[in-house]
Amino acid sequence: MEKIIIGLILVALVFGCISEEQGIMGASQDDSPDLSAPQDVNFQKHVQAYFIGQPNLGELVAMDSIAHRLTYRIKESGYLSTASIADLNGIDIIIIDKRNESVTVPETDALLSEYLSDGGKIISILTLNELMPVGCYAPENMPIKCSTNSITSNEITGRVYKQDSVHPIVIGSEDIIPNLQGSAQNLTVLSVQPKQDVNNLAYIKSEDTPQTFPAVVEKNGVVYFNYDPGVTTRIFTDAILYLGGAER
Repeated sequence: MEKIIIGLILVALVFGCISEEQGIMGASQDDSPDLSAPQDVNFQKHVQAYFIGQPNLGELVAMDSIAHRLTYRIKESGYLSTASIADLNGIDIIIIDKRNESVTVPETDALLSEYLSDGGKIISILTLNELMPVGCYAPENMPIKCSTNSITSNEITGRVYKQDSVHPIVIGSEDIIPNLQGSAQNLTVLSVQPKQDVNNLAYIKSEDTPQTFPAVVEKNGVVYFNYDPGVTTRIFTDAILYLGGAER
């Protein structure tokens, strides 16, 4: 009897009735669970960030809303002046919010430049230095170093308008924030202008005066917010996830 069974199996294999991948019982080997990795592993990236300065409530709410993708640590405003590149090891993004302060000290510029060269990313909020994708309004050839203290701060009532409809930072947001049915926002903006060859993602239009200002500008791993991103939490969180290489 055993010889008959073996003979039938060999005939089935020859004529393709049973494949070697299926095995004798007919269940695909691919259907068996992969025991080499835990079944609950999350394969999406978790972003590590330093927040330099003191985040406001809107920024905290935004960052906490993506806690499943982001771990951030708050550092004092002077942290970058004493930090070394080794201190930034493993940090995907540095978020700098030092409004009304200047960070344009040589040590900070050199550190951030090295950090970017090593693959790091930066989000700057109303904080300027030579690495930002925006610059000061100044006469041509005027040797003005672009710092927050050297330009005009404006208090306006306005809205944020999308300028790029396909960039990942703004693609999920409304075209106008707040929409025209809602009240315009009181915003603090700086009189800056985008540099050449940058991605202008959004702009701010004042409803008090016929003025527009850059809102969100991106280039080479640096995103600059020219207003408090806590009022547009979706754009802020999408900027973090985009720079960090993570998905929502």
